[in-house]
Amino acid sequence: MVAAVKKILLANQQMQQELHQAETRLHDQQQELIAQTEAARTDQLTKIANRRALDEELKKCLLEFQRSAEPFCVLVLDVDHFKKFNDTHGHLAGDEALKYVARILKSQTRPAEFVARYGGEEFVVVFRGETVAACRQRADRLRASLNEHSITYEGQELRVTASAGLAENWPGRRRAWTDPPCG
Repeated sequence: MVAAVKKILLANQQMQQELHQAETRLHDQQQELIAQTEAARTDQLTKIANRRALDEELKKCLLEFQRSAEPFCVLVLDVDHFKKFNDTHGHLAGDEALKYVARILKSQTRPAEFVARYGGEEFVVVFRGETVAACRQRADRLRASLNEHSITYEGQELRVTASAGLAENWPGRRRAWTDPPCG
């Protein structure tokens, strides 16, 4: 009987070890899945949200709008004359310019605001619960912030500017603001 109990205890101990190993593997797989999901939603160059993540955010905003009529605004910024910038300074300098724009936008927005690279030289900021009237001055400041600093690339001080458009989704009305290129 003692031998049988020892056998059962040993088998139980072995099963607990196997269970712990399985739990560890599951945890590692879950962490890997989280990392891969985040990578799939992140623009690899600028390290901000990508188009896929933006599409998901806009769907959430629209669902919230349909459910509770919460307004939201979308700011689209387009780097001015980006092809000419790339042709003049090279694609690596263009990459630095895109990273610079992303850093400025992330550093100048609130944590609840969503910043994404839409594609190419276009960036988007989503303002939840905001109207055009509330966002216009902030949008101007974001665009102006790009011109306040420069990018140092291979010993050169380079500047970028951006054109912007701001749109609002609000029950019964749609308003938009656009700004011409600034230089």
